[in-house]
This record gives sequence, structure tokens and C-alpha cells, in this order.
Amino acid sequence: MERKLAELRRRVRRAGAGNVMVRALVEDGSLPESLSQWTARCDRVLVDAPCSGLGALRRNPELKLRLDRNALGRLPLQQTQILDRAATLVGPGGRLIYAVCTLFHAETDAIVDRFLAAHPDFQLMPTKEILGKARAVPLGGGDRLRLLPHVHATDGFFAAVLRRGGVPATGAGAVQT
Repeated sequence: MERKLAELRRRVRRAGAGNVMVRALVEDGSLPESLSQWTARCDRVLVDAPCSGLGALRRNPELKLRLDRNALGRLPLQQTQILDRAATLVGPGGRLIYAVCTLFHAETDAIVDRFLAAHPDFQLMPTKEILGKARAVPLGGGDRLRLLPHVHATDGFFAAVLRRGGVPATGAGAVQT
């Protein structure tokens, strides 16, 4: 995990983004204490949730031999809890981005649908609103980004952008959990 976070920090610096904080959840899945000051203040929060990794089977076919059915059963609950906690950081008008490298329904659409049902102050943003129609249409043009190995020649990937209602505050930062 630390290696991945270090790589993300390096990429953030290379991109010249000075308003990005990279934080991991603590071991029990809760938000680090250092993030409590950011409650309802962030413009963007990216949740790159732990997942089964089934979207990477094309590159890592041996993954199917290492799949743990018990872990597959626990992941959706963990993903839901992480998304719920991360949502507390998103300020009015801010965006919560949920991303996983799997196409397993229980880890993708089901998580987002459950979240939206529990958080009526968030709405799903259509991909064309984020990427523009010309870029969104080849990717399906729907409300959720879904990259398919057999269509897009990449790993399987899912993302949804959820916008919190209200007027954005100024000066908020971005956090990845």
C-alpha cells in the first residue's frame, strides 16, 4: 500500500498539483484523524477502493486461482463503508469519485446504487458531463464509466462520479482515500 501511495504522490508532484492530499484509510477502514479538519470541505474525493481486481484478469490470469470467496463476500461491505466515510469529506457541490478495477456487479453498480439510496444529497453525474460527449460516447456514454477488456483493449475498470448538492465553497482541497 505504501508503495502505491508513494507512486501517487510522485505523480501528483509531476502534474504540478499543489492542492492534493494523498491519504490511506487506517487499518480498521476509518478515516485518519488528520482528515477530520476536512469534513464537508473537499471539492473532490477519490475513493480507489480495495476490490477483487477481476478487471485485471487479462493481464493477470493467475488471479482467478488466488480468488478467495470469503474475501469476495466481504469486499462489498468494506467498499460501502469506505464510500460512506469518504462522503463526509465532500463539501457542497463537491464530487466523490468511486473507482475499482473490477467489473463484478456487487463491487460496482450495487455499491453506487446502495450509496445513492442512503445519501439523497448526492447525485450521479453522467460521463458526458465530465468527459464531454465526444469522449463519453465511445465509452458507453452512460452514467458510469465502464471499461471492458474486449471492447476498449484495457483492463476492466469501473468508476462513478457522485456530486453532492449545494453551492461549492472556495478554497477546498482534494483528498484520495
